[in-house]
Amino acid sequence: MKLRSNHFYKEPVIDDLARSVAPTSAPDTRLYGPQFSAVANKHSVSCAWKKFSSVLTPNMIRMTQSSNDIPTLQEPIHQKDSTGTSCVETEQSLLLLAEMDNLPFVMHWQGVRSGGQSSIHWMRSLPGDSLDAKITEWTGMGDSYAAGIGAGNMSQSFDATCFRFDGAYPVLLNANLQPRPSKFNFVACSGDNFPTIRQKQLQPAFLRPRWGDRPEFVTLSMGGNDIGFKELVILCVYSIPNPLNPSMSCLEAIERSQWILNNDASTFVEDAMNVIVATLRQGGSRGVQNFKVYLTGYAQFFNERTTQCDDVSFRPTWLRLRAEEKLTTERRRTLNKIARDLNARLGEAVMRVSVGAPGRVFFINYDAQFEGHRFCDREEPNPNDAETWFLTYGADQAGLGDFLNGIPQIRDLLSGRSNKTMSYDTLYRLILDAPGNDKEKRDTLVGLVRVFHPKLAGHMAIARRLRPVVLATRRPVAARVNGTSTS
Repeated sequence: MKLRSNHFYKEPVIDDLARSVAPTSAPDTRLYGPQFSAVANKHSVSCAWKKFSSVLTPNMIRMTQSSNDIPTLQEPIHQKDSTGTSCVETEQSLLLLAEMDNLPFVMHWQGVRSGGQSSIHWMRSLPGDSLDAKITEWTGMGDSYAAGIGAGNMSQSFDATCFRFDGAYPVLLNANLQPRPSKFNFVACSGDNFPTIRQKQLQPAFLRPRWGDRPEFVTLSMGGNDIGFKELVILCVYSIPNPLNPSMSCLEAIERSQWILNNDASTFVEDAMNVIVATLRQGGSRGVQNFKVYLTGYAQFFNERTTQCDDVSFRPTWLRLRAEEKLTTERRRTLNKIARDLNARLGEAVMRVSVGAPGRVFFINYDAQFEGHRFCDREEPNPNDAETWFLTYGADQAGLGDFLNGIPQIRDLLSGRSNKTMSYDTLYRLILDAPGNDKEKRDTLVGLVRVFHPKLAGHMAIARRLRPVVLATRRPVAARVNGTSTS
């Protein structure tokens, strides 16, 4: 099978796919520990496996289908296309990321319509090939998961809504690009959704940092706020009333998120695509060639296979008048599936944009990195468990409750005595305008909203997952065969 370069990639022709990836005794061509970053659905994954399983043996690349349509690592398994449809019937793309001696190694496969030619592009960061040195400017965009609320220390330029912290994964990624890029723009903002990312991160906005002059790429986290992430957590985990709708129940919050991701999935995917395309256009308008977008997903919160959480509630000790929501197996499965569905829709948006912009946008699913570090992996509640990589209310929650109950409007909301709606901005302003020193008020606000966001250890795992993808896709270089370069 012939492999060729296309108009985007500038790489040599590799005539023998089997030879180019076949294991040899040379240490620097041993494939192990595969990691995935995929822009694919079930059909394209199974198609890719059928197409290349004859040369990519299960011992070299291991893949299986997960229930959320995104590939995950499992034991070696042969895939079959159960749909009975031709594997190259429609345009699809698949990005597989493995590691060769801890160096990023990427295969980008693009299928074309039946009867046409398909192509594979190998990209590799070879020893001594300092791709980091070529990064001069880049930008970290997105919501609270990118802002890093609660991870490390808050940035010096505090504002009441963005909550940017120095332990956020974009900051950690920047610190691990050597030599350090000359300019890093950190514009992520907690609470931002699809519209506000476009309006306040891509465009100049009051009291917001600038997107940048000529960033070469962006990392982006989005979608959680568009499906009601806050409402799911406060209602279904902590039994706290929703200030936007005090009468809303947990079941209503779940049904709303499920509707957005499944019944109205096309709208969600198109909205996500619009943000990605707007970001690509912004990069192109600055004259940056091959500007790239790296979209990160979300991790599942719970171990849904254990039983020790079935009768556990995370309801704060200072919230006694609300009925407890228990973390039953069914509840954990439901919330985990919402996270998986969210990743699937984001991956679909990336795949569809990739058809028109191949090699320019990538989906990074880091969920597997959180295995063993979720809630209910051990006894709960245990806010001081260092092995759990999500934040929750700590041992000081009684003080948090005293502060919140000292504000009449918030006390009435928490007690259920008031059904008056309140925006999150109003809630934050009530806390910041309350009596007390500024540090106490800031700490109270952060302590209230940081729950179910990754800890510093979680952000470190995301940065480790993201860095090799960024480096491996910076520009393609030839694969090595039997210890020698094909370039």
